[in-house]
Amino acid sequence: MATSAAPILASSIWLAHKVTFAKGSQTEPPRKRRKLVAGVKAINDALDGGFDFGSISCITSEPDHGSKDIVQELLTSHLTGDPNAAATVIDSTLSFDVRGLFQQIEVLLKDKQEALKVLHRLKISKVFDFVGLTEAVDEVRDTLEARPAPLDREDEASRPPKATIADSEDEDDEMLDRPVRDAKPSEAESEQKPADLRPPARLLIIDNITHVTAPIIKSNYPQGQALLSALIRSLGHLTRTHDLCTVVLSTAMTKSNTDEETLSIFKSCTIRPVLGLGLGYLVDLHMYLHQQPRRTAGALEEGEMGQRRPVEMAGVLEIVQDKSAGRIGRWASFVKGEHGRLVDIA
Repeated sequence: MATSAAPILASSIWLAHKVTFAKGSQTEPPRKRRKLVAGVKAINDALDGGFDFGSISCITSEPDHGSKDIVQELLTSHLTGDPNAAATVIDSTLSFDVRGLFQQIEVLLKDKQEALKVLHRLKISKVFDFVGLTEAVDEVRDTLEARPAPLDREDEASRPPKATIADSEDEDDEMLDRPVRDAKPSEAESEQKPADLRPPARLLIIDNITHVTAPIIKSNYPQGQALLSALIRSLGHLTRTHDLCTVVLSTAMTKSNTDEETLSIFKSCTIRPVLGLGLGYLVDLHMYLHQQPRRTAGALEEGEMGQRRPVEMAGVLEIVQDKSAGRIGRWASFVKGEHGRLVDIA
């Protein structure tokens, strides 16, 4: 039986927005928004530098149309671009290719041991239903909100109780061993403080939200849509609070009636999300991933001796809905290159 997403205190939502408003009212120049730069220049250009941190990006595509390749590309770029970067994959398809990811990282770093170290910063959660997906998201939240132990905890534990008279010699030795802390930080430290306090970049990928939500919507449409909306709202709060780059994959179906209105600017693209068009209004950025002929407009081209042969296809990542940045209509094309990495079309 499906359960709703974990409730969020209204005070927490208000404080998150209050901090955002306070940052916007400061006279200091705003901090540049963090981006996840992919290995494909066309994708980065379409997204104004890459995938946004602090927002939810949804990629809708038909099965076997390249969504797995996008996931591998994002993970490779993210984990190898920053030694402190971490990632979590919530996999409901049970088909995540760890070996393929390792091979891509190994080829990029040219070191097997370093590639293994990179995989230490990747967590994979296997889920089987909507309840499992909700619990996996809650687990990510609990991990991020867990308070680290104070740095001086060991020093406090080693100190004698107040009712005990400390040995003066031990106290002198402790004072000599303890580094002296400046009352006022230097200018260099004050300049580096905001950068040091910035949390490490974290990527969250959900593959695939349709697999666990569609059965509920099919059996009880109002309840399924309500659960989906609650989950996306909870996920959005988590993403903004901890500045995550969240990428959600959803499955598409081909519309039988091509005369219906479509979000894509490509006439041949007649897909729509299985979960409904309302999915795009819940996330910050919604993209269609589909395939188009690389060189010709037709599906087939002439070969030798009048034979027909399939046209080479290219992947197209198209922005169909965007809440804030006004990037609707932009698209990027790419192909699968050597070692499985995505590359720009030459």
